[in-house]
Amino acid sequence: MQDLLTTNVPFGAKANLSQFDYGEGWNAPSYNPWLEEAIQKASKDIFGLEALSLHEGGSIPVINSIAKFWPASQMIVTGVLGPNSNAHGPNEYLDIPYAIKLTRSVS
Repeated sequence: MQDLLTTNVPFGAKANLSQFDYGEGWNAPSYNPWLEEAIQKASKDIFGLEALSLHEGGSIPVINSIAKFWPASQMIVTGVLGPNSNAHGPNEYLDIPYAIKLTRSVS
């Protein structure tokens, strides 16, 4: 990885890697039936649609720390992107009406 990032760097820039740090990923378990039912009801009430889950989570190391501290807990980890938004890119933005609906459904 270091060779890839420091060799043939574009525009005459110089790249140097001096610290490597990583966190443990998290394997999102399936929801308990009571939570799945609550999520589905809230989604249908607020959005008029069934909720969908990705169960990914490997890119958020802090969630693994929380799961280790409270191993029996159920977690809903979510984010909001608007139509045509690009996560962590130049056109990332928050779709306020969607964020309000998501907040209502989770609460």
